[in-house]
Amino acid sequence: MKKGFSGALFFLILISFTFIILSAGELTYVINSPVIKFGVSNNYTTLSADNFKNLTIPGNPSVLYKPICFLLPPTAVVDRIWIDNVKTTESAIYGKIYPAQKPIPLMQKTPIKFTEPVKSIYESDKEFPGYLIK
Repeated sequence: MKKGFSGALFFLILISFTFIILSAGELTYVINSPVIKFGVSNNYTTLSADNFKNLTIPGNPSVLYKPICFLLPPTAVVDRIWIDNVKTTESAIYGKIYPAQKPIPLMQKTPIKFTEPVKSIYESDKEFPGYLIK
């Protein structure tokens, strides 16, 4: 009887420990480097990649970013978020990146005016948008 009780106790502890680990809610998400497609529009370089979006702040360079959304239960409490093992790849882009344009209302019938690039960004020697992960 003692042997059966200790086996059942071990099994109960193992199940409890597994539940605690699962309820901790750690999630790992891996983003692979995209294949970037380059194009030309109005003498600017355009960038696109599958499952990536372009920055849409009017006048800023329309660089690529990867949106990641998580659906959490209403009772979930997030106590920390961290990004680990970040690897970057640099590539030379010749020319200026196409500036993001202002949103266009669906019913607008007047001609759309080109949104000029923000001079302070395009004339700067600093990287844009800089290193966003701290």
